[in-house]
Amino acid sequence: MSNLNFEIHNAKAEEALLINLKFQQQFPEHIWQNEPFHVKVKDGNCLEGSLNYGDAIEDEWIVVYFLRQLSVEEQHYIIKIWDSDGEFLLIEAAEFLPKDINPEIIDHRVYIHKGHLHLIPLEYQDLTLEKSIQLVSTTENTRASVKIEEAAFKRIENYPSIIKSNIHHANVMIPHLAAHLLHHCPQLVAPAVEAFYNRDASTMKPCMYMKAFKPSTNVPMTVRFTKVLYSKLYSVPFVAPQPFNMPPISDSTYEACNLGMKLACGFEILYHSANFEKFTDSSNTKYVEYINRLESLGYFRGEIQGSALYTKLEKAALNEFLSHQSENQYLFGQMQALMEMELTPVEDIPLFKEDSNDWMSMDPSQVDDMLKTQATPFDENDLSDLDKVEEKEFEEMKAMLGGFNQFISKKSGVKGALLPSELDSDDSEESDGSLEPVSFNADNYMNVLSVNGENDNSKADMDVLYAAMDEELRHTEIGKDFESIRGVDGEDEIDVDLNLMKNMLESFSAQNGLAGPTSNLIGSLGLNLPKLDKE
Repeated sequence: MSNLNFEIHNAKAEEALLINLKFQQQFPEHIWQNEPFHVKVKDGNCLEGSLNYGDAIEDEWIVVYFLRQLSVEEQHYIIKIWDSDGEFLLIEAAEFLPKDINPEIIDHRVYIHKGHLHLIPLEYQDLTLEKSIQLVSTTENTRASVKIEEAAFKRIENYPSIIKSNIHHANVMIPHLAAHLLHHCPQLVAPAVEAFYNRDASTMKPCMYMKAFKPSTNVPMTVRFTKVLYSKLYSVPFVAPQPFNMPPISDSTYEACNLGMKLACGFEILYHSANFEKFTDSSNTKYVEYINRLESLGYFRGEIQGSALYTKLEKAALNEFLSHQSENQYLFGQMQALMEMELTPVEDIPLFKEDSNDWMSMDPSQVDDMLKTQATPFDENDLSDLDKVEEKEFEEMKAMLGGFNQFISKKSGVKGALLPSELDSDDSEESDGSLEPVSFNADNYMNVLSVNGENDNSKADMDVLYAAMDEELRHTEIGKDFESIRGVDGEDEIDVDLNLMKNMLESFSAQNGLAGPTSNLIGSLGLNLPKLDKE
């Protein structure tokens, strides 16, 4: 399960409600995948919260953004945040972390304070929560480096403006009641999509009749989805139940009808799983106490009940109150209140040009470009991340590879390839005149064959032939044994140097320290292999 957890230290209990309302006001139109942002009291001076963000990673990062901004506004706050993967902010900055930082030793070390990431150095040992909070509050050297902080918060560097790019508007044909619900509460699109996406045989039974959300009352509407929700609804193949009269696939309205049909089924499933209760009238003492408490805290800013600002603040407070109930109560409380209202007139239901679906399809070059923006270029001369032993091994590997390339680039004689140890003796034989040197020009030889008609293939023809052979071998077991890299043209290419090193090291490792062909060949070339004491 994808869960985000956070704690806000040095906070008063009554501040939890104000933080929740602040989030509601700052992001009133945000659509949550599974559950909304909510802060509650943990103990006397600590607040906490958790969020199941499911597939919507953006839900996690919008909370990170909000909490970071909150730590700037309330500079006494010290915030700890983690998810199912652990200290995910450090994972984002893994490239810049010191080598001695690892998951086993980072308990009570990572916090957000005054908008900055704090990473308590390892020189502080035997940390407790209280000691860590004190260090972050009073010590300057707990701040993470600029590179670590920038990498950790890179995903939110364009927030909040980028949040709008996560929204997709689509035109659908849905029952009037569903359109009414979505018009007043766009957040309900999330549970409806999830109900449809996670349906099973038992929950689908009401969709065979569609008694609550009748397809005969369909109206056009532009629905606001997150891109995750839209892709889940759009991509699921589904045969329309009997109550739906679907147009032909070739019809221009088919896409809107198909999306609306799936969404309507989601609402029907929600409706039949509901256990409606009254949440917001005067008979609900908890709600009345909640409103009275807000008034005592000055939340309504002295506004008269019924004024425009009061109504706006009360709506945000209502959403917060409902979100504090159980997940089902939150959803059904909103649905129940809206279903008791008069249906929104058809002419008031929003309908405008929908967004393009182009973002759902990407060609390979776009994928490559995205990978390039995320990848960090490797500089073989930058050994700053290596310790002395690793640096020595790296230099030995470079020397060995250079030795092989130098050996292969040399021209061989009639006796075959000459090892470095044989070059001196060979030169001495030639200088004594006991052997006449023999030269062979391969290009002249091929030209002679071509003139005599024995070889009609041009170099271009041979290149095509070799490329065809490579392509055929690529899909065999032999081809799968070779390591490839992504070339500049986006195609996978065999990396000769990488495969050479891999095979030589594997062969040397298989000798188990004994003499063998690999060690003999490398020794003959005057090279040394690094010690293979690590994988």
